[in-house]
Amino acid sequence: MRLFAGVLAASLAIGCVPPTASAPPVPTSDFLLGGIQVNEADHSVWFQKLRERGFDTVSITSYAKQGDWDSSNLWWEDEEPWVVEEIRGAKAAGLRVALIPRVALDHAFPRNRFLWHGMIYPGSDADVEEWFRRYRQFVLRWAKVAAEHQVDVFGIGSEMRA
Repeated sequence: MRLFAGVLAASLAIGCVPPTASAPPVPTSDFLLGGIQVNEADHSVWFQKLRERGFDTVSITSYAKQGDWDSSNLWWEDEEPWVVEEIRGAKAAGLRVALIPRVALDHAFPRNRFLWHGMIYPGSDADVEEWFRRYRQFVLRWAKVAAEHQVDVFGIGSEMRA
């Protein structure tokens, strides 16, 4: 046993690389992809800071909610004036806008705990039909807003399971 412990200790000592004092090199690129969620009352300041730092595009998301993951229970708020306000504010700051209507599982439903939106899968043909009927209404509502406000990118389907 002592021999094994000695061999193990020697292997670890030889095989381990000591940490370096310097940070890894920062990649250089003109492209930056990343995301954060901002929930501030005055987006004009936020948008201006993004422009000052060289950002050129923001993504704005509006959510529909999904009841049980295997149902057609899909709903959304009829009025979300904050979305249009954010689009206008971003455009006024000279930013391009991506509008993403998205479905999120409502985790207040116990059967949705620890699941994500990629798990949405209505259980019957009738539920699938109803789900897509509702989803189409949701998406077309936001497509109209995107067209009215000259949104640069309109992205759908991130919740679809392929």
